[in-house]
Amino acid sequence: MTAPVYRWACTVVVTKMVHRGGDGVATRFTEADRTIDLTPLLGDGGSVSTTKSLGGEPCGAFSIVFGDQCEESAKDTVYARVEAMDLVEIRASREPHKYAGQDLPLIMRGFVSRVRRPESMGADGSPTRSVVITGHDSGKMWKIHQIWQELAVVTEQPVLTVFGLHALLGLDVAVVDIEKFMLDFMEKVVNPKVEALAAYSQQTVKPFIAELSVTEGRLVPAVIDVLGGGSYWSIVSSVCDAPWNELFVRDEEDGPHFVHRPAPYYGVDGKLILEGATDPGEYMIPDTQVVYNDQSRGDSNVANFYWVPPGTSALDTNGLVTSGALVDGSALDFQHGNNKPELYGERKMEANSVLIPDTSDGNTANLPIGDRPAENDKRISWYRHRSQQLQAMNRDNSVFEDGSLTVMGREDLVIGKYARLVRGDLECKAYVVAVSHQFQPFGNWTTSLSTERGTGFLERLKLTGSPYYLEGRKGPFST
Repeated sequence: MTAPVYRWACTVVVTKMVHRGGDGVATRFTEADRTIDLTPLLGDGGSVSTTKSLGGEPCGAFSIVFGDQCEESAKDTVYARVEAMDLVEIRASREPHKYAGQDLPLIMRGFVSRVRRPESMGADGSPTRSVVITGHDSGKMWKIHQIWQELAVVTEQPVLTVFGLHALLGLDVAVVDIEKFMLDFMEKVVNPKVEALAAYSQQTVKPFIAELSVTEGRLVPAVIDVLGGGSYWSIVSSVCDAPWNELFVRDEEDGPHFVHRPAPYYGVDGKLILEGATDPGEYMIPDTQVVYNDQSRGDSNVANFYWVPPGTSALDTNGLVTSGALVDGSALDFQHGNNKPELYGERKMEANSVLIPDTSDGNTANLPIGDRPAENDKRISWYRHRSQQLQAMNRDNSVFEDGSLTVMGREDLVIGKYARLVRGDLECKAYVVAVSHQFQPFGNWTTSLSTERGTGFLERLKLTGSPYYLEGRKGPFST
């Protein structure tokens, strides 16, 4: 058997968007020579790194380090030519020959945030000077644009106390399905900002593409505190209804994708837990590609009482009393084997849902008094339902593994999918929540993964014989 030999390749290209004249004033870049290929500059001591994760921040980050050199077209250091908000594309492949005549697969597309030029003198008197370019991926567009009350005054837009969101953004004020709100926000608020920026890049900056699949829940936009200030991302993330749903930005060739979907978690039975969740896909990682593997499990995330309070539902007093039905025992999980209070104590897990049932049309307080009890019952059923889903997602946390893997660099390793690790007769999978690439020109390319809900421990229990030996090699009759 011949061991494969790889000659991986990485390219880094900057597209100029900002021109800085002799007066120091920024204008749109209009010259023909608008690209700076940093790839030839990535010599010894250079590096390229990227990181992207699920969770609270929309932005992935990148860092590019190379020796300071004179950029030919400008007759000056690259530091003097690259500007914040210039566009950067990082591409790489383990087998670049497959893409002859084409661009390599996209690792990250984003915008420069800072340019540095550190200089130092070594102990032997030799000088060292480098350029460091750092930035964020397309999710940065959701962070740099913000809304606050003073902006409405400056731009002479009306500010309404109750419908501030509608006044500032032009969104519907009526109750809407959560995915319609997300789509409206992307199309009416964010993409116009992208279009304005595209004028600086000659359409190189691409608009966001919706990838929305949440089917449960409606939103009352008036509950969003827009006038309190915050970024566009803080607004949409506050109503995405995590941990039941995920919200993130993913760079693709056709443009950045704005993803809102039910969390694709599997239970110990191997079935998806949440209604509407779909398999996000997986990639195989043989043990021959693993450089470092660290898996762990414990009781820090164990709970047996799951509570979803009626926070933003505007239940009236009668509804708040009726909500006591939520603790009639259905929120307790004391008989399940993996979180028994005899072993782990009584532990509470609480999460807030800002959505309301699909059958609700607005604020309970605005309904006729006679209609309020029925509406309150709908809301209570919604929070009970959310509580049961929270329980299903977390009741087996004591047997799922959290982990980190460092593997041979591969362009197909991305967040939001499952990694299937093959070690002899032991196969397990884990959900990938963070991916970091580290490129060392003339050296190694490694990819680090952070994972959750790993099934390694569960799969060991299913093996007959010695799992210790079986995880190291295939059996004699294995294929």
